Amino acid sequence: MFENDNESHNEENEQYQPSSSGAVDFSHATIHLLQQIIRGQQMTNKLLTKLIMNNGESKPQSTIRQKCTEHFILPAKSVAEVCDIEEKLQLSASRQLMISRLQQCGGRSQNDTTTLILRTLLTDHCASNYNFEGRNSGKHAFKDLIMFSIVLDVTLMKHPTGSEDVVRCRIKNWLRLAPTRDKYKNNK
Repeated sequence: MFENDNESHNEENEQYQPSSSGAVDFSHATIHLLQQIIRGQQMTNKLLTKLIMNNGESKPQSTIRQKCTEHFILPAKSVAEVCDIEEKLQLSASRQLMISRLQQCGGRSQNDTTTLILRTLLTDHCASNYNFEGRNSGKHAFKDLIMFSIVLDVTLMKHPTGSEDVVRCRIKNWLRLAPTRDKYKNNK
């Protein structure tokens, strides 16, 4: 990865030998040391640039969003689309892509982040087919989806001092209100 970074720099290894004139000697020593510092900083900058370029997390947001759009249909508009997403999320590469995309959602609080992630994943019409437990009215259980664990993980990554209960409660409420939001959008 860093093959050319260990180039020998004989100048760096040289010890400065003082001459008989004091003021000129001090100036030359200072210049020599400054040149060594600059070379060291240049090498550090090269290493940092290579690390950033090779780091998978440093992908531009647009690239992650584009790859996610090519791989997943988001937001899911139907239960069938959710099933398709769930099938793809069984692969770790797809799961990691989804996590990277959802980390971009932002949010100042756990509730905001959870809501933004859910909006990214599901339309209100699709969310109307789910509740947290899958009880009543023939609805599907959101807690059984891989999506649920991803929403939980990403939200807690963004808010490390947060709690699972807050995220679960927000999901439950968001799903419960999905039919109302969907009706409101359709009546506009």
